[in-house]
Amino acid sequence: MIRGAFLPWFAGLVLFCHAALLPVRAHESYSLSILGQNVCAGSTLYVHYSAPAGHALNNIIVMYLGTDSQNFVFSWSKMVPSNTSGMFAVETYESYAGQLVTFRYFQNSSSTSSPLAATEVVNLGNPSDPCGVCGGNGSTCVGCDGVINSGKQIDKCGVCAGNNQCLDCSGVPYGAYRIDRCGRCGEPKYTCSQGPRKGFPCQNAGECGDGPCTTDLPWESWNLCVDCAGTLNGTLVRDSCGVCGGSDGTCLPGYIIFPPLYDVCADSPLLVDWVAPADRARTSILGYGSVTADGSAGPLQGWGYMDPTQAGSSSSYLFQALQSSGTLLGSSMLLGNHTDTSGSVLFNRSSASQQVSNCVPGGSEQSPRCLSSLEYFRPMQPGRYRMQVFSSSMNPQRIAQSAVFQVLQRPDDCGVCGGDGTSCRGCDGMINSGVAFDGCGVCGGQNACLGCDGIPFSGKIVDICGVCAGLNASCTGCDGIARPDGGMKYDSCGNCGGEDDSCALPPKVGLLPYPADFACGSTLSFWWTAPSNRSSSDFIAVCFGGTPLQYAPGACLPILLNISGRYGEATVEMQSLQPDTYDIRYMQHQPLTSDGNYIPFVVKFSLPFVLKSPSDSSCISLEARVNTQRQVYCPSEEIVVDWSLPPQLANQYLESAVLGITGEMSEGLPCTLACYDAAVGCSTCCDRICGIGQTCTNSGTFVVPVTQSVQSYGLSTPPEAGRYRVCLYDEY
Repeated sequence: MIRGAFLPWFAGLVLFCHAALLPVRAHESYSLSILGQNVCAGSTLYVHYSAPAGHALNNIIVMYLGTDSQNFVFSWSKMVPSNTSGMFAVETYESYAGQLVTFRYFQNSSSTSSPLAATEVVNLGNPSDPCGVCGGNGSTCVGCDGVINSGKQIDKCGVCAGNNQCLDCSGVPYGAYRIDRCGRCGEPKYTCSQGPRKGFPCQNAGECGDGPCTTDLPWESWNLCVDCAGTLNGTLVRDSCGVCGGSDGTCLPGYIIFPPLYDVCADSPLLVDWVAPADRARTSILGYGSVTADGSAGPLQGWGYMDPTQAGSSSSYLFQALQSSGTLLGSSMLLGNHTDTSGSVLFNRSSASQQVSNCVPGGSEQSPRCLSSLEYFRPMQPGRYRMQVFSSSMNPQRIAQSAVFQVLQRPDDCGVCGGDGTSCRGCDGMINSGVAFDGCGVCGGQNACLGCDGIPFSGKIVDICGVCAGLNASCTGCDGIARPDGGMKYDSCGNCGGEDDSCALPPKVGLLPYPADFACGSTLSFWWTAPSNRSSSDFIAVCFGGTPLQYAPGACLPILLNISGRYGEATVEMQSLQPDTYDIRYMQHQPLTSDGNYIPFVVKFSLPFVLKSPSDSSCISLEARVNTQRQVYCPSEEIVVDWSLPPQLANQYLESAVLGITGEMSEGLPCTLACYDAAVGCSTCCDRICGIGQTCTNSGTFVVPVTQSVQSYGLSTPPEAGRYRVCLYDEY
C-alpha cells in the first residue's frame, strides 16, 4: 500500500468498507487537492487541505486506491490537526503503478458517505526515470554526451556541444559565402572548377592540379561601402585617370581603372575592368605592381594587353591563353569591337612554365605566340597593389593608374583568405565532404537512434497502422488482426468481414417481360435489383453461355454501368449478338485481400437465357400487352384494364385467353395462376376477354367489377388492400 515515514501527526488506520467514490462538491471553507499533475508510482504525493477555524478535531482525511473510478478501497487515513490549512506527504510503492488514487475529507470516521471535500482522481504512472518522466527510459534529458541533464546538444555542424563553427555567414553548414568588408554576407569562396579536385576550395591553380581556381557567383555587389582608397564608408572617388581622390591631372584624361571590389587572396585569379578613350594606343597594356612606402607602384608583377588583337588573338573580342584544354591562363576582352572604350583583363597564370599549347616565340598566323615571363601573372604574395596603364609593353611611361587594392593571405582549403581550413571541413576531417554529425552524435550517421518521434534513443517505432508509438489499435479489424489497410470491418448485417448481402436483398437480374427466359432480336429488356453494399463500380454484363463464374473480359459484354438505386429497368441494343444461349450477370467489384489474392470482379447473380430470332413464335407472343388505366384503386372501385394481342396470335388466343388478378408480394414475383381467395377453382378470379357469342377483336377494354357477377364465380376487385398484378393468360 503506502510506504515510508509520514509527517509526525499521522493518525492510525480506521477500517472502511469498499466505497464507490463519485465526484464531490466541496463544502464551503473545506478544500483538498493533490499538488502536481504527473504523479509516478514510487514517488511522494503532496496533499494540501484547508478547513474552517474551529473545525471538529475528529475530522479525518482518507486515501483510497482503485483500479477504476467506481471501485476504490480504503488505503490510509489521518486526523486533521486544529490548524485551518496545511500539507502532508505520502510516499507510494512502485508496485502500484497504473492504479488510481484520491483523498476524501470526512466529518469523522463514522460519516464516510458524504465527503466535505475531495481531490481529483490521479493516475499513478509507472516509476519515474532519472529524467523524472513516469515510465520513461531516461532519454528525454540525456545530452548528446550521454550525460543526464547535461543540456548539451548537437550543433548544426553535427558537433556535440559545438558552437556552429562550420556555418557560413548565411547560416548554411559548410556554405559558400563569407562576410565582406562591409559586414554584408554574400562574398563567395573560390573553388576548383575542373580536374580531380573540382568543387574543392582553392586559392590558386596549383591547388587544383593546375586547373582553374574560380567562382561562378556574382561579385559586383561586394564591399560596396569601401571607397577607392579601401576605407570603410570612405568618401574618396577616382578621377578621370582612375586616381583615387585625384584631380584629373596625374595622367591622361579618359582612363579609369577599376580595382577589384572583392577580397583577393594571394595566388588567386584577378579580374580588372577598365575604361579608356577611343583614341587610346592599340598597344596599351594593363599591369599591377606593389605599392611602396611613398604610395607609388613598384615594378610590374603581372600585365596583359588591353586589346585582344595585340595579345595574339585573331578575334577582336576575346583572347584566351590556354596551357591545355580547359586551363585558362588569362584573357583580354573588349565589350564590343576593337574601337570599344571599355574592356577587362584576367590575370590567372601562376608560373612562367605555364604556356599556350604549341606556342611559338613571336607567334605567327599559324601558331600562337608564347607568353612573356610576367604576362597574365596573378598576384602571388599578399600586400597592397595598384593597377597601371602603359602605352605599350616597351614604353615605361605611365598613362593612368588605379586606387590601391589589397591582396590578402593565400586561401585555405575552404577558400577563406588566411583561413585555417576548418570552416568547410566535415566531421570526417575531409574538406567539403559535407559529412556532419547526425542527431545521434555519429559522424555521417543516418540518425539510426532516433525514434519515430524524432527523439534520440526514445525507442519509439511506427506500428503496423503507421502510427508512431501506436499499439496497432487504429487499424485492428473486427477479427482482432491489425492490417495496414485498416483491417476487417463489420458489414451492415453485423458480420465481421461480411459483404452486406448476407442479410439484405441480394442482387438479381431478370428479363422483361417477367418471367421470360428468352429475348428476341437485337433488343434486350431487363430488370435488376442491387444489394445494399452496391458501389459505382458494379455493372451488368451479358456473357456467352457456359462462361465460368470468374469474370472473363473477353467472354462478357458490359451492358449497364454506373448502377444507382435499389431497383431499375433498362433496354439495350446488341447488334453484334446472334441467336444463341447467354447469361445475364450482376458483377460486383472485389477489393484487394490482405493475402494479395485479387479477382477484380465476381459474379453475384447469373441468369441463363436464350436469344431468339424476332420471327420466332415466342417472340411474337411477347407483343401481347395488358395495362390498368390507373395505378391505385380502392377495394370499392371497378378496375379498368386495357389489353391487346398481336395479329399473328389473335385467332389462336382470342377464344381461350383469360384475364386474371394475382397478389404481388414483391417486385420479383411473376404472374402465377390467379386465385386470391379461398374458393376452389381458378374461375373465381379469372374471366375470358372474349366471351362465347361475342365478336372478338385484337384489343379491348375489360372492366373488373367490384363483386363477382355470379355468386362465387368470375373476376372481381380484390377485397383486401395490397399490391396486385393484372395478368393475361392464354387459357385457364
